[in-house]
Amino acid sequence: MSGNAVRAIGLMSGTSLDGVDAAVIETDGERIVSFGPTSYRPYRDEERAVLRQALAEAVSLTNRESRPGVIAQAEELTTRTHAEVVERLLADKGIRP
Repeated sequence: MSGNAVRAIGLMSGTSLDGVDAAVIETDGERIVSFGPTSYRPYRDEERAVLRQALAEAVSLTNRESRPGVIAQAEELTTRTHAEVVERLLADKGIRP
């Protein structure tokens, strides 16, 4: 890693519900110093079904803090999948956390 650069991992799970992308960059806080490795993990069909159901149910939420039913399940699924992608990226590329 360069002098004052910081390594960061960015994650994205877009509206297409295809999966989770991860990318490593080095930044000095103002600009990207270098691009690092990337990773991707597709959602399985059953995971995508949970996410779609949660999106449909979220339309009727009136309390942004509420996580009823499948919405809580989708939140846990998304969090777990993002963590899995980061762990695999670090392990596969030999990057220390």
